Amino acid sequence: LPVMMGVTFTAIAPIIATGSNPSLGLPAVFGAVMVAGVFTLVAAPYVSRLIRLFPPVVTGTVVLVIGISLMRVGVNWAAGGNPTIATPTGPAPNPAYGLPVNLGIATLVLATVLCMIAFFKGFLCNIAVLIGIATGFVVAVALGKVTFAGVHAADWVAFITPFHFGLPTFD
Repeated sequence: LPVMMGVTFTAIAPIIATGSNPSLGLPAVFGAVMVAGVFTLVAAPYVSRLIRLFPPVVTGTVVLVIGISLMRVGVNWAAGGNPTIATPTGPAPNPAYGLPVNLGIATLVLATVLCMIAFFKGFLCNIAVLIGIATGFVVAVALGKVTFAGVHAADWVAFITPFHFGLPTFD
């Protein structure tokens, strides 16, 4: 999926809608992604010729709008998740939302990324986000905010079963 859709998030809503539909499910998602991949492969050479029609002011504006639309998600993640959580009795306030430790880890990650970009060049500058995430992860582990229960339960080696969720369908 990341190879087909690149860095866009626009495919997520239709994928969720398709996968959530009991009559379609994951096989329909896989079929749709396969068709999208073929379409992308055929259309890419022609669309790539249109790049000259999009000056930096257009692409910069598009990236800015995408970034602004994603700010809500980033702020919620930095604060510790969504402000409300689902419970059997309905939505309830998230007790972890806005805790200083969550905001502190997020601030450390952001500061690490910005410092890497400001003070380093080349390869280290290119992997600034990765280093920021790794720094935040190490701090979260040290603070006991990470659990490895799922890792301990996983097999050391697991074989991928083709079509585990069924053969792709094309609706």
